[in-house]
Amino acid sequence: MLLIDAAMYLPVSESTLLTVLDETASWENTLQRLEIPEIAALFLLAHLPALRDHKRLPAERVLAETIESCKQQVDRDGLAELTDYALKNLNRQSVAIGSELLVDFRIALLDEETVRRKAYLHYTGLWDYGFQQKYRESLASQRVSTTIDSRQFSLSAEQSRVYREFESQKDEHMHIQGYAGTGKSSLIKTLLGMFETSGGKILVLAAQKRQLDALSIDSSSLRHVHKCTFSELAEMVIPVDFTSSANRNMLRKYSTRATMPDSVIVQQLGVKPSNEFGTDQIIKAIRATVFSFCQSGDAQIQTKHIPASYASTFDLTLRAVVCQYAKELWNTLLSPPTPDFKPQIRGFHKIKWAALNGWSVPEKYTHVLVDECHDLPKPVFQILACGPQARSTLGDDYQNLKGQSTRHSGQTRLREMVHSVRSGHELESIINPIIATHPSGTKARFQGNNLSRLDIQYYQKAVVPDVPAVILVSDTWGLFEWVQRLANQNINPVLMSDHKDLDMFVQDCIELKSGGGSARHGELFRFNSWDRLASSYQNNPGFRRINQLLEKGYGQKNWQQTYMRLGTTRSHTHTHAVSLIENVRNLEFDNVMLAPDVFNAVETASRAAFSSAIYVGVTRARKRLMVPEELRHWIEEISATGKVDNKPGRRTRA
Repeated sequence: MLLIDAAMYLPVSESTLLTVLDETASWENTLQRLEIPEIAALFLLAHLPALRDHKRLPAERVLAETIESCKQQVDRDGLAELTDYALKNLNRQSVAIGSELLVDFRIALLDEETVRRKAYLHYTGLWDYGFQQKYRESLASQRVSTTIDSRQFSLSAEQSRVYREFESQKDEHMHIQGYAGTGKSSLIKTLLGMFETSGGKILVLAAQKRQLDALSIDSSSLRHVHKCTFSELAEMVIPVDFTSSANRNMLRKYSTRATMPDSVIVQQLGVKPSNEFGTDQIIKAIRATVFSFCQSGDAQIQTKHIPASYASTFDLTLRAVVCQYAKELWNTLLSPPTPDFKPQIRGFHKIKWAALNGWSVPEKYTHVLVDECHDLPKPVFQILACGPQARSTLGDDYQNLKGQSTRHSGQTRLREMVHSVRSGHELESIINPIIATHPSGTKARFQGNNLSRLDIQYYQKAVVPDVPAVILVSDTWGLFEWVQRLANQNINPVLMSDHKDLDMFVQDCIELKSGGGSARHGELFRFNSWDRLASSYQNNPGFRRINQLLEKGYGQKNWQQTYMRLGTTRSHTHTHAVSLIENVRNLEFDNVMLAPDVFNAVETASRAAFSSAIYVGVTRARKRLMVPEELRHWIEEISATGKVDNKPGRRTRA
């Protein structure tokens, strides 16, 4: 709920109320600094629990009568007497209890300047019953009103400020760093409407189709808008040139999701084992090097593209060998040496190829708007920089699950949105320590919505929530585990991740465990036996639980029964759902549970990436957030040390 939607405005500021509730501050000195309306506001807060049982007595009337009574005492005996009376009849506990009910009564606090001006008082010094409406109208005049999905919609003050800046300088590059829940998606829809009236043609970009779908852009009503993923952008700009084998190959369509086995590439490239490392380890390093190159802004593959986990264990000679093989693999991707050797082309390959060739966004587009730009790889930025279009990017550095986002150029104006319209202030105690210790450059404090309440529950042992909730996990083992746990309780869960991808993963696991077939899934195709897979994942608790399940005889028939239960994202509000954290970054839900495996992932993720995953997970919840007890301890640790690289403990049981 926005400030403009409050039923009543209390003449005390948030900073004043925090001082009143501060146990380290002198109670007497604090009250002595307050004026009549603020003291009356504290009396009302202390009285709110009683008003909850007497709903016919309006809170505004109680406040007005309290202000009148306080004024009479001051006129008769002076302000010091009123302060003494407050000291005897008020206490921090009663005020704190009342402040927790502000959301229930839809009461909002005023800012310090409005409290100081006292426009809420009549010239007689009594409460002005017309103030609420006048203040609400003044808020409305400062906000942009628009129509979104056939509904009238009012932007928040922060959103309105950004909108007006876009409106006045729409042909300039601008980046908005907006924390989770600050209304970036609503702002995007409003901006698209603004561009329609100005005659612009807009290209809306995001990394994944699901991110574009979450924007709910109606192409039939917004004909000036075209939306596509980064990969689709690459396909758009790569010329259909039949004389170029590389272009033809990059635009080739595939009929299978299966990844080419490492053994085939090893044979094609002639990869040889070294003294300490086998071909299976070397080919992983080669693939990872090509991927790293495709995420970079560099023109050629170099040894610096070998991931640190490999480079630190390889000697100088082996690093040079891996680099050379990576160059050869890249060349075979561009131009396969034989018709039957066709390594699958991924989106990041296409994007890199387009960037290397300097191809740009078609000139028919006047503006480019990038949502979730914390996922913007350098090659996409290079493609955008080649074109004449103005770039408007919106994102949140703390939602980059790799830990660090691409920096913007010096010609880009930077703005921040820090006030959440989704999450209650309770979330501040989790989010702000993460912000303070994360390596990202934005350090403005996250501010929750005082007109919303978030119930944060810490659990010792993970069980299926007693209400429909979205269960967030960190990897595919977690998806498999929780989908099966829900099915075991006769629940038809919604899978908010790729159904076919999980189906392939589980079938591969069952086949490998039974000793048959080779894996096809992108996470498993490198393993030709269950023992080798187990050796790689032995420290993953989710894998260990799945291994126990398979050892009990779980097979294809069991999985097919579970798979038939899976629902779609359209029905997740009425049943439990399971999703990877990476798939819900621009979504929100009433009830969210972070599975224990989110904390186990700290072993394999960078510390910045781990804290970003926690940030994304906890900011998805509107009403109830269920998290492992170790989150509380981890937040306490990083708050005390100022470092995000502390590992969380191992207290939570699955």
